Amino acid sequence: MSNITLSQSQVFEHGQNKENQFSISILVINTKEKNLKKSKVSLIDSDGIIVQEKKTDKKGWARFDNINPGIFVVKAYHKKFGYGLIHIKIVDQNLEEKIIIPSSLGPKPVTEAKPKTKSLDQSRICYKYWNPYRRKLSIRGNPQTFYGEPYFEVTYNKDKRIKTVTEFDENNKKQQTWHLKWTRSGSRSAYYVEFHSRGSISRLDQKLYSQILSEVRPGWRAYFKSRKDGRPRSLYVEDHIGIKYYSYNFTYATQIDSVTDMEIIECSYFRSDTNFAGRHIVFMEDAKWLRMIQYFDKNNKIKNTIEYIHNRESEETIQIKLNNKGKELERKIIPFMKPDQFAYSLEWTGREVIVHQTKDVEDIEIDTPINEKDKKVIQYTSWEILSPSSYRDSVIAGFPPRPFFKVTVWEKDRIKFGNTDIGLELSWVDHFSDKPTKNLRTIGVYTVARSDISRLISFLPDIYTLQYKYGLGLYSLGYGFTTGFAFSPFIDLRNLDSAPVSLKISLVGNVVIAKGVLQDVDYVTWATLGINLTLNKNAE
Repeated sequence: MSNITLSQSQVFEHGQNKENQFSISILVINTKEKNLKKSKVSLIDSDGIIVQEKKTDKKGWARFDNINPGIFVVKAYHKKFGYGLIHIKIVDQNLEEKIIIPSSLGPKPVTEAKPKTKSLDQSRICYKYWNPYRRKLSIRGNPQTFYGEPYFEVTYNKDKRIKTVTEFDENNKKQQTWHLKWTRSGSRSAYYVEFHSRGSISRLDQKLYSQILSEVRPGWRAYFKSRKDGRPRSLYVEDHIGIKYYSYNFTYATQIDSVTDMEIIECSYFRSDTNFAGRHIVFMEDAKWLRMIQYFDKNNKIKNTIEYIHNRESEETIQIKLNNKGKELERKIIPFMKPDQFAYSLEWTGREVIVHQTKDVEDIEIDTPINEKDKKVIQYTSWEILSPSSYRDSVIAGFPPRPFFKVTVWEKDRIKFGNTDIGLELSWVDHFSDKPTKNLRTIGVYTVARSDISRLISFLPDIYTLQYKYGLGLYSLGYGFTTGFAFSPFIDLRNLDSAPVSLKISLVGNVVIAKGVLQDVDYVTWATLGINLTLNKNAE
């Protein structure tokens, strides 16, 4: 449905008599000249203040009485057809004007005489709708036009192409800004989004993003790579100093048969350390009607499914939640989810009714998470500077603690059991003992398993991880068992000028039980705290 730009955007002028008050009668119609009843009509003055609000009667008319002379914006809204806007100027007589829904405000014509009243702010170009994938704007106005409603403020570059788009909420607070960079020909553009308020990245698109990895804060940015049709291929989110928090990958496919045309969107999400965190699959009928979303956990096992039944005749949507075995958990009616008029592939007609069927999508083969099967093995090398902490065996407790070191070499995902990786630790231990000629000075070699237990710190941002480790090893004399933890990143220097390589500083703790490392002593135990420096050799 195309936007209409007609005489409704003009300023209507009349003679002058400022001592009286007048009435304004507004007729609201659609593009087919049908009168629209129960439309909300607002009269807004030049300061953006709503003077009066009325609803149209059965014949589509709304009347405002006792109006002082001045310049106004009249805004009409119909729940089915959308918005319409006009500028008017009242001077010395009553007005009867018409608003067509939908319509664009358009530029305000220049009049011969400037009004003495404060004019609307025309320096800020604003729109009601913005689609970042199609780079499309609709329903032009200014901040006063969209008083009490969300809107988008736009700036343009020297080539008159969109440079920035800033979204404001209903309280006129900045939410986020799209920054666009165009090719020389203007045929393609890339963009990133800068966030101005705390919340979830899902506010950009409710279907494409998960609540598992979604946090955004003021100053954070999301960098996008787009397909030829403008939709995202991938993105990553980083904070104001360049530390990466999480990333998304998207794939698109089409399933066409004799019954329906289904678009399938796979959304996979990864933590800052590239660990797969989960995914969901979106099923869009005719590329515009949301039909179903399936959610999978980090082990690629289905968690739950949400199905949608849309009925345009009754203007309602039924939402059905199913568990991982397909058992219905909840069924409720939600506000009607009609297609976006700026749908990815098709223009909105608003005429189709979706029939609830699932047999056509049940047999679709679900691929492994994107990049998971082709995921590169990442090699890490870490150095630990350790010092005995509060607990030491009585044999060595009487002497001052002496720092020692440990080197760990391990390859993530090379040897893996669930969320557990296997690595190798080489440590140099140096303790005084109460046996002067038998100080504990030895080299230990351990095989260590590391398990991710980050769920225990789920209240922290996703960049932080917690690992539990345990392993067995040999010393030059005897053998031992070790267990401990690693909390990272304590500091992340990956994207800072402080370090030329990907380097993380983590807090680590260890407990060791060793046997046979001292003569005439069965067991020796000690606990340590220290700092771990980890180098990712395969970092981008």
